[in-house]
Amino acid sequence: MIPATTMDSSNVRTESFTAAFMLGMKEYFGNVDHLRATVSEVPVPDADYRKQYLVIYDSVPGGTGYLKQLMNEKNSLIDIFERALQKLEQCSCKEDPQKDGCYHCLYAYRQSQNIGNISRSTAIRILRSILSGKDNLTKIEKLASVPVNSLFDSELERRFVEALAQMGNENRKVDISKALISGKEGYILKINDQTWEIEPQVLLDATQGVKVSCKPDFIISPVGKSDKLPVAIFTDGFIYHKDKVADDTLKREAIRRSGRYRVWSLSWRDVQSVFTQQGDYFTPTLTYEKMPSGAKMYQPTISAAKADALKPNKMSAMELLMRYLELDGSDKLFAAHAHGISLSLLEPTKAASSIDFINWNDVTGKVNGQTHYTEDDFVQPGTFFGTWIPRSDNTHLYMYAGILAAKMKADRNAAVSVCAVLDDRKDSRTDRYEQEWNGFWQFSNVMQFDDQFIAVCYTGLDNQTYSALPSGKLETAAEDVTPAEVSVEAWDEIKSMLFDDISKSIADECKARGIPAPEEAGYELADASGEVIAEIELAWIEKKIGFMTEEQAADIEKAKASGWKIFTVSDEIDDTFKEV
Repeated sequence: MIPATTMDSSNVRTESFTAAFMLGMKEYFGNVDHLRATVSEVPVPDADYRKQYLVIYDSVPGGTGYLKQLMNEKNSLIDIFERALQKLEQCSCKEDPQKDGCYHCLYAYRQSQNIGNISRSTAIRILRSILSGKDNLTKIEKLASVPVNSLFDSELERRFVEALAQMGNENRKVDISKALISGKEGYILKINDQTWEIEPQVLLDATQGVKVSCKPDFIISPVGKSDKLPVAIFTDGFIYHKDKVADDTLKREAIRRSGRYRVWSLSWRDVQSVFTQQGDYFTPTLTYEKMPSGAKMYQPTISAAKADALKPNKMSAMELLMRYLELDGSDKLFAAHAHGISLSLLEPTKAASSIDFINWNDVTGKVNGQTHYTEDDFVQPGTFFGTWIPRSDNTHLYMYAGILAAKMKADRNAAVSVCAVLDDRKDSRTDRYEQEWNGFWQFSNVMQFDDQFIAVCYTGLDNQTYSALPSGKLETAAEDVTPAEVSVEAWDEIKSMLFDDISKSIADECKARGIPAPEEAGYELADASGEVIAEIELAWIEKKIGFMTEEQAADIEKAKASGWKIFTVSDEIDDTFKEV
């Protein structure tokens, strides 16, 4: 199976992998002119993309026995990948920064009709990734059993960056370029006169005030003086996240409560809609006209706040993200719309109905009991409340809003408590669940600007998932967190990414010595051109300290030349960290 699905917007990974494989075959067998390669596509259930398989066949009638030998010899495929990687790393074209391959290495793959899509650097990254797991091979019954969620996630991340580059128009100049961000490959995004850094795969934990450790796909941070918060970006595909709503909502809310980040959730269809129309893929959850008090409350609220520059009900999730990044005072603009929506959800005519209040309070009380999203003690009479169900049939999504009457009368701008609840239980799903799921996240992107908002799901409430949240928004600095709290959660996540027993033992020893967890495991160190020059098993990126395995230590001098302090299994850990 090729490490790229058809969702990948270019054929670079597919062509580069195929060329690298044929190069390895040539190095393994010698003459392989009689062998041919073709790519076969196989549908993935409930997905809009396909798996890709590389099929090698013998063009000589009756065959030459090469392929039988390939399948019968133990570790032959690993040997082929290693030979290909060695050839690519030693090829003289690496000395020419203008070349990304040549006819002495990848371009020798004579079957390719599209040499422009073949990349030596891409092939090297793919082969290194494959070979990093060569000691942890697992036998499977059939190729169909191979999961592709990790492939999908990486492709969706690349697609997101491409989508950002496509978001320019006559009023918005967008420029995005590769750059080294915190020692790894990232991007610089310029939107008119606003500049942002995009850093992929950033571990957030208690050191950043985030109680539940997680790793957003990207952190987009303003460059220079700015009144805007960095944005944690999650790009999720429905097929792999439809059953993870409890965990996803928990982590996003933990980030939000740190008070240090905004959170943006984008589905595959949100990103893909930048390139092609996706049809009716989400439930409209920002259509204020359909909300109980939307016709009366929304527009006056927006006009009073002078927030007409935004039209959340008419803008895509990607467009709203761009507006947050580009507009001055965007936090206030989004907060005004969140407040307008919260007022639109109220149903004052039901304030005197005890039955309606009891039904409403049963749900919101259960949510607040776990999440503590509001400090208001709702009573009846004395509460303005409302319930809105965006769909009239196949319903999975419910919005609840409430505010004490006295509080609202004293201040018309007082915060309304709002919770969005998604029924994600498997036994209650209909064919509209994906639309509801997409609408849920789009609603959350805007409503996060309301301090008393929470987004939860049924399975999370049933399993007490949200009890892990702090009782209120965190305002404390990182130094208020004890070292033990920092280390345990972060180290557990890092260790789950390790396969090598020696690496695990090093992780355990560092943890026992009270050393904070590294930002990344399996870190690829790149030079100024973006070329990967070394892999570091445990990387404290900010401090430029790393642990290398025996195999990785072949590149230790390259890492040191880039300013890194490297230790191996034979070095004293305390000596490495004592000056830091």
